[in-house]
Amino acid sequence: MMARLFAALSVLACGCGLVSGLDSLVVVDGAAPSDASVLDAPDANDANDALDETVVDANDDTREASVNTALDLAGGCATATSTISLTNSAFSVELWLDLTSVQTNTAASIVWNGGRNVNEPGWSIDVVPAGVELCVASSTGSKCTTPAGIPENHLVHVVVTSSIGVAASTRTLSLYALDQTASETTHTLLSSATAAPNTWASTSPFTVGGAFAQTCSGTIQGVIDRLRIFSVVLSVADMNASMSTDACSAPNVLYDFEFDEGSGTTTTSCVGATSLTLVSSASFVPSPFP
Repeated sequence: MMARLFAALSVLACGCGLVSGLDSLVVVDGAAPSDASVLDAPDANDANDALDETVVDANDDTREASVNTALDLAGGCATATSTISLTNSAFSVELWLDLTSVQTNTAASIVWNGGRNVNEPGWSIDVVPAGVELCVASSTGSKCTTPAGIPENHLVHVVVTSSIGVAASTRTLSLYALDQTASETTHTLLSSATAAPNTWASTSPFTVGGAFAQTCSGTIQGVIDRLRIFSVVLSVADMNASMSTDACSAPNVLYDFEFDEGSGTTTTSCVGATSLTLVSSASFVPSPFP
């Protein structure tokens, strides 16, 4: 490069080999070309530069297209046309939760697939005035964890687990939480219950945010995100890791609703191919969760 610069200066100094216009001056091997058209001839570097710019633009487009939204229940719900049966198996359910107002109804469900009593066999995560609880029910009995208080307007990661026993009513239910707003760094066991029924035959459509019987009435005021259902009992270490990672390709994940559609009236699990239809005032909003 320096050799070419010195050669160009030499040409300028002697006035030889000068083509019209200083901006068109190119010296190759110490001599100015007689045909200025070579100035515009593309080379391999130009092609590589163009390819690099294309890749950068594509990456920018991908980043712009990505959406990080959550589901604002706002008194609405999202419902499937089928049940998600977890009978005869251990399971865990995790989700981010931001309750924006105190629950004043007798009960409403964050996730509902039956589970409140013998007339509604299945499982559910409910909000009652005293807090959040996990319930399971069969035709012969039902059981709920003791309600655990979840602060209003706090970003809380909630995990419920259900281990299965060998007898008819030996299932253990547990509810854990990590309050990110309170700067908590690990999940804490808030409540549990034993002697819960092991089997049930739920026929209730899977519903997020709906009150019982899929009515979407008296529902929760709050935002949820990253609703995931696992086929195993998560350990506290699993909970701490899963809350901030992508679970779509993780082992033992049955369903994973990321709620990142951003708009429209349908949300789909990236595992299990189950879709929910947003009903009433439920909508996508920018996610407030980490």
